[in-house]
Amino acid sequence: MTEAGGLFSNYANELLRIAEILLGLGIGAIAFSLLIKAIRTPKSFLQLLGGIAILSIIYGVAYALQGSDLPAQLLGYGLDGSTIRLFGAMLITTYILGGLSILLLIIGELKRLFT
Repeated sequence: MTEAGGLFSNYANELLRIAEILLGLGIGAIAFSLLIKAIRTPKSFLQLLGGIAILSIIYGVAYALQGSDLPAQLLGYGLDGSTIRLFGAMLITTYILGGLSILLLIIGELKRLFT
């Protein structure tokens, strides 16, 4: 039994390494395209920086709202309060952005309905 668990664990670790490499390549490609965009049109690059600043503020609010209490179910997984707070803030940020997108969708449809 332990061999199968160990084999699965090694396989999962290799897949996680591949995912990390692909994520790094994706982030590098995005950074390169942003650099090219900044050189071509500085005004749109400033708008992008403004959007990143707004996302950072939303994440900061979510991080401030999130507690660092560790549920009893997660005690055996080697997690601490800061990790829980980080992932909780990511979830709250996702909820805030989802709610904002639905709200803006409704507002946009109502504006289009009355114009």
